[in-house]
Amino acid sequence: MQPKALAVQLDDLISRTKKGTQEWDVTLQTTEHMDDALKDHIEEDGKIWTIDECYTNFTCKYLGNPFHLISYELIKTCGDEVNTNNLLFMAPDGMRLFQLDFLAPYNVENSAVLTDKLHTLWLLILEGARNGNSKIRLDASEPPLSAMPSQNEEDRILPGID
Repeated sequence: MQPKALAVQLDDLISRTKKGTQEWDVTLQTTEHMDDALKDHIEEDGKIWTIDECYTNFTCKYLGNPFHLISYELIKTCGDEVNTNNLLFMAPDGMRLFQLDFLAPYNVENSAVLTDKLHTLWLLILEGARNGNSKIRLDASEPPLSAMPSQNEEDRILPGID
């Protein structure tokens, strides 16, 4: 999908969500509240950064067709410094894997505009879920420990690379 087309769809979905007419199934999986010892840490520029990951799966029917957007946010924290990278994927309906290698073919070129629109939509969905809006189903969880980098060091090594 072209970024401009996604921006138009997001504007319309924001409007429908504000009006309370849009149904949503949203799944969030994040490491942000997990014990720091379970998270990955990297050294860059002499600083140790803690790595958090957040996948959000936005699913609905839009104009009679399935709409399935997965966002991925990589959050690096070192003291008060925070850096983020955001990726967007228009995955086929039914794909629920939160793995970058499976999602890569469905990547949409992201921009500050798309990130802002998606953040606005997320805040509306979160507000609706908090207020008990029956059209919004939100499921938030931590990833299973088996998916955590610190639990699977051997899985992170690519074949043929030392």
